[in-house]
Amino acid sequence: MAQDWKPDMANWAMYTPWPFSDLFRELGDKVQIYDFEKYNFVTPIIKPDAMERAELLDRVMHNYGASICARPSSNIRGSATRPSAGTCSAA
Repeated sequence: MAQDWKPDMANWAMYTPWPFSDLFRELGDKVQIYDFEKYNFVTPIIKPDAMERAELLDRVMHNYGASICARPSSNIRGSATRPSAGTCSAA
């Protein structure tokens, strides 16, 4: 869906129930990380129903890479270019 809009940049924030919040209490049985230093909107804190947390993180990071490699960037002369070979790997 993000690619349909052709954004300059896409950002995916991880659903993070902050400690001591109502949401944290409501999702208590799904919360798997209690090291509060990892509550950073990137690290998956809760376990999704359909996949493991590691797979979720992998897919989100893949999306970041795909969105960066798919968009043109400006070089010094101002013309649009794609990232150089080797910067982005094929998925």
